[in-house]
This record gives sequence, structure tokens and C-alpha cells, in this order.
Amino acid sequence: MGRIPDEKKLEILRATDIVELIQPYVPLKRAGANFKGLCPFHNEKTPSFIVNPARQSFHCFGCHKGGDCFTFLVEHDKVSFPEALKILADRAGIHVEFEGGDSGAGRNRPGLLKVLQFAADFYHRSYLDSPGAAEVRDYVTRRGISAGSAAQFKLGYAPNAWDALLVAARKKEFSPAALVEGGLACPRRDGSGHYDRFRHRLQFPIWDGRDQVIGFGARTLDGTEPKYLNSPETPTFSKGRTLYGINFARGAAAKTGALCIMEGYTDVIVAHQFGFTNAVATLGTALTEDHVRLLRRYAARIYVVYDGDAAGEKAAERSLDMFLREDLELRVATLPAGLDPDECLLQRGKEVFQGCLDQAKELFEYRLEAACRRFGTDTIAGQTRVIEEILESLQAATNTVRRDLQVQRLAVELKVDENTLRRRLNERTAAAVAAAGRAPGPNRDARAAGAAGPAGAVGRPAAHDRVSIAGEWLIEAMLADPQFVGLVREQVPPEDFPTQETREIAEGIFSLADSGHSVTVGAVSAVLGEGSLSGRVVELAEREFPPERARARIDDSIKTLVDARLKARSAEISRRLREAREAGDRAEEDRLLNEKLEIERARR
Repeated sequence: MGRIPDEKKLEILRATDIVELIQPYVPLKRAGANFKGLCPFHNEKTPSFIVNPARQSFHCFGCHKGGDCFTFLVEHDKVSFPEALKILADRAGIHVEFEGGDSGAGRNRPGLLKVLQFAADFYHRSYLDSPGAAEVRDYVTRRGISAGSAAQFKLGYAPNAWDALLVAARKKEFSPAALVEGGLACPRRDGSGHYDRFRHRLQFPIWDGRDQVIGFGARTLDGTEPKYLNSPETPTFSKGRTLYGINFARGAAAKTGALCIMEGYTDVIVAHQFGFTNAVATLGTALTEDHVRLLRRYAARIYVVYDGDAAGEKAAERSLDMFLREDLELRVATLPAGLDPDECLLQRGKEVFQGCLDQAKELFEYRLEAACRRFGTDTIAGQTRVIEEILESLQAATNTVRRDLQVQRLAVELKVDENTLRRRLNERTAAAVAAAGRAPGPNRDARAAGAAGPAGAVGRPAAHDRVSIAGEWLIEAMLADPQFVGLVREQVPPEDFPTQETREIAEGIFSLADSGHSVTVGAVSAVLGEGSLSGRVVELAEREFPPERARARIDDSIKTLVDARLKARSAEISRRLREAREAGDRAEEDRLLNEKLEIERARR
């Protein structure tokens, strides 16, 4: 999807009542001017989830999630920001055109979803009623899948005919072209018509996170290759960005903060049947960056549950760097050798499978043990190869605290000086940066390596100093009373706000004011868009605002930010003065001295 204009976002926002939107998801009770309920984003017994109809915002005082109607759908339904916009636009009957990216296929998505849902219903009825489906039902029973699970996952049967689905679809006025676009039919080579893509196969409907059928997986019953056949890439379906079972697993993931990722359809179905309802699977492909990012939307802790053989071990290791880059906690559960997850559950029972999860190793531990097995640690050469392999993986880590702890652990395990490991990690990082053609900026290499001098202290965020507080307070003031927007706007441009976060929010506020729109929490969140810090906007707006001291604090905060800008400018001029003196450029030196004097007078 492309971008939607701010005017359209605000129109959607005005047409949406956040209380009405959230009420079906969270039973709300009035509490004064607000509404209160149990937070849908974490387990709690005492309601701390507040919906503010005046601000059209929500905020949880337990887990601190917050935002507007768009943010709620993004967080709750795990959709992208453009998808949330489209959902709310459709709900309000507002037509939206995405700038620079909404293709005709994208606009036809609702029609395709109807075709795919029809196909899922057709295949499931065939599974239940068709005499030709007896072989499929026998196979499902042999795989240990119960009738209840078959119904829950809506298993289906594609009849052994060239046009069974096409004929049924025609009766419902779905065109062959629509089935082709949905990946359900193929045009004949001679141009004489179409034929069903799936024939005499067990059908696995594939849903997205919003319970919409987006494609199918199909298993052969008569040895026809390929054994498993997925829907082709369509406007609704991409196997490299889809996880089977995510619609059934999202609730458990929200409660436990964890997902179990497996390799097959039946693995997931049997896992859910045994109560492991946070299980999902890739669609016959290796994990991709998109898969990992999708997992991150639902859970912070991931269990990789692959076969207990060499292939499973290699699959887990190949995923390492992707999980490190996304700062996900990954644990690797090793099953008894030769058993798939569904076989482990059916043959060994729920307790054994749970034991494998309980004994799952953190990814660093798993990788370290695997490297030690491969290279050995009884020789210097083996130890060196282990160290180099682990340091290579640590380069991908974005969480500097976790990386620092892992360097410490590596030093202890292999009895190597910790500072030596840090220096080597810095060397590798600097070499990687140079190889990529990017000259490291100030302290970039230290940040990337997670080391900061001999003590090895990891990088930490800057203290919440006076300048940062001043920037946040100006945002709070403008959100609490938009009459202050003009005052702040005249003296503090967005670039003077001290953090990326406050700069983005200030830009959103000023953009609304400049275009004549009311500055509200919901409007600010809407114009900021995807990844918009909506929760942060709500958090700042919820802080206690003392109107009797507002003007004095605003003046003080403005002075603080202006002074910080002048101080930074003065330091830059001092640097340039040194360069002018070294170059013997008297004219430039005099000019810079005069500018520095003007700045110092302004700071008094």
C-alpha cells in the first residue's frame, strides 16, 4: 500500500468513535468522563485500561500501551498502519486512495477475500460430504487429527475433477478471472478455458491474523508431485510473509508473550489439539526476515520447535542472525531424534513435549554448544573457530545489553580474557562497516560492538537531563492546551527539540496547526502515521498539567531549548575557529569571532 493523505486520515478519525470501536473487544464501564476495562494487551484482574472519549485515545496504566483508534487496531489485530486505515475507512464508508502504491489488485482485495472464503467453504463441505474424500478423511485420522481439530482448522478436500470449484463458483457468480487472481484456477494453455489449480488434495486454508482466508496449502494423496502445493503469490498471499495458524495462536501469544514455530501444517494442528495453542508454522519455506518481523508483532519470545536431527539443528542456526537483528528472545527446543512435533505429541505425550520446551536453550547457549561440538575446544584452533563463529553472530545483535552479557559468558566458557574478546568484536565490526563502504561516525563502532572501554560497559541511553525534560514539557503543554502551539512554534523549530521522539511529535503538532486543523491527541497520532509514537503521545497527554504555572514553565522550557541550540552552535564555531587559525585564515577567524560574540550575548 502507498501513503494516504493526512486530510483523509483526519476524516477517518472524525468518523470513528473509539469507545464504539473498542467495546466489542473489551467490555467497558463508564468511570466518570472515561471508560474503564481489563486491558486486552496483558493479563490483569483489576481494570487499568482507560478509554478517553474526549481525546479519542486509550491508555493502559499497567502495561503502558496507548494511542488512538488506528493504534488500537495495529496493536490488537496485528495489522499494519495502512491496513488499520483501510479497515476503519471501510467501517465508516469512506473511500481511500493510497498515493503511489495502491494497485488495482490491492483495491480488489475485498473481492478476492470473498472468493477465497467461498473456496474454503466449498473444500470443507467436500471434505465432510463427498464420497471421494474418504481417502482424505482416513489420512487425517491416521495423522492423529481429531474431528474437532479438522473442523476448527476447516480442513478441506479438492475433488478429483478439472473444474469442480469453477463450476460451483460460477453458480455463485464468481468469474474464472477472479479464481485465477486468487490462485484457485489456471488458464488453459490453448486459451479454451480454465481448470482448478487444486485437484484430489487435502486442503489447508491459510488465514491471516484477522481470520481472513488468504490462500491454501494442499497435500497430494496419490503421489503426484509436488507433495505439498501452496497457493501462488497473489495480492492476498505471500508464503514468505505468512505463518500458518497465526489467527488461532494470537490469543495465546498475547497472554504468554510466546510463540512456538514449527515446520508443518499437521504439526500446528496437533499442537493446538494438545493444548499448545501458540503454535504456528512456515509454509514449506525457510524462515525469512518477514517471518521474523511478523513473529515480533505477536510475541517477544519465540520457541523454534524443529525435528531432533541435523537438519533441524541447521534450520535453527540459519535463523540466528535474523532473530538477533529483531531483538527477539529465541529458544531452541530439541525433540527426540527422528520425531516431528506432531509425532512427539502423539507417540510420547504432552508431558514429554512440554519437557522439551522447558529445556529449550537460549539461542546463544544453543549456538555455543553447537559450535563447540563442531570444532572442539581441546585445541587452540578449535577454540579460535568457536570464538570467531560466535562473535560473527553477535555482530548482528541490536540489543547491546544482551550482547554484553553474551560476551561475558563466552569469556567464562572458553576461559578467554573478556577485553580481548571485546577488542576482537570491535575489529570485526569495524571491518564489516568498512567492507560495506560506510565510514563509521563518532562512536558508531563502539555502539555496534556494545563495548565502551576496558571495563566493557555497554552503551546506555543518555540521562533524562534538563533539556530532554524541557522538550517533553513543551509537548505536554501543547497537547493540553493548543493555545500554546503558536507561542512554541515561533521560538522553537522542530529541529531544536532534543530527541527524535519529541521532534517527530512536534512536527506533527505544527503540521496540524499550520493546516488549520485542531490539535488533538487523536489528530497528532493520525498525522504521525505508522510507527507514530501514538502511545507516547497519549502518555505525555495523560500527565498532570498545572495550568496555573503553565506560562512560566513554557517560558523556562523555551529558554532551555534555545540555549541548548546556541550552546551547540557556539561549540561548532569554536571548532571552526581552531581550523581557521591552523590554516592562517585571518578573515574567516575574525568573522567567526564576531559570530561567537553575538551568540554569547544572546545566551546572557
